[in-house]
Amino acid sequence: MRSLLRAQCAAGPGVAQMAQVLQEVLLSHSLARNHRLPLTPEDLDAAMARGYWSLAADESGMHLREREAERLLERARRDLWAPGSTSRKELEAQISHFLCWHLLGCAANRACLRFSFVRASSSPSSEEVLRRLRYARAPGSPGIWWRLELAPLELPLP
Repeated sequence: MRSLLRAQCAAGPGVAQMAQVLQEVLLSHSLARNHRLPLTPEDLDAAMARGYWSLAADESGMHLREREAERLLERARRDLWAPGSTSRKELEAQISHFLCWHLLGCAANRACLRFSFVRASSSPSSEEVLRRLRYARAPGSPGIWWRLELAPLELPLP
């Protein structure tokens, strides 16, 4: 659940508009005018490799992502965007990582949790099967087992 909360920090109300502007900046300044959006598994892996897992999974994490977006926007406004420059490539990579985090955050905000409840038969083998299926006994309800599942997240189209 902490990972889900951490992801949601990148899609707070103050971040959405800045992410849209950063996406437009990236597309307008990209060396290749057909710069693809960060949707490949490699892009997501690169974005997750650094700076994601250390974020607090609370309101302070959300504010940190907002400040990060503000810094990226400011840097995008003042950088020269010289073709082939190292700072340009670095800024494009940082914006791309931020946009990946934002897409993950949007998906996390649409997360669905499924609660499943079953009544177990009295045989010991049925209890073993339920444990293997990640069910747990419901406290205070004899014979009732439950489990919580996170439905697969879908990345929204940018």
